[in-house]
Amino acid sequence: MIAAQGDLFPVQAGLWLAVVLVAVGFGLLAIRRIRRRLLDQPGAQDTGLTLDDLRRQRDQGIVTPLEYEAIRRQIVARMTGAGPSTSRGTADKVVQARRVS
Repeated sequence: MIAAQGDLFPVQAGLWLAVVLVAVGFGLLAIRRIRRRLLDQPGAQDTGLTLDDLRRQRDQGIVTPLEYEAIRRQIVARMTGAGPSTSRGTADKVVQARRVS
């Protein structure tokens, strides 16, 4: 009887391993699906300063042409993946500093 239980251990271990692997697989698929759904939602993408916003601010005199060019280059670099990424916070700081002075 002891020998019979020893013979079943590899089979039981294999079954449990298969169950765990299937559960992990389903978990990864669920995470992938949730992530994709969240990224596909409108507004889930970067809601930073757009070139249109920047143009409007330049036209209204909120930013100078030099500031406009500097921020525009940062936005283009971020969009193309060239150069360091900058956040909307950087552009907002320039605009706010301009308003104060």
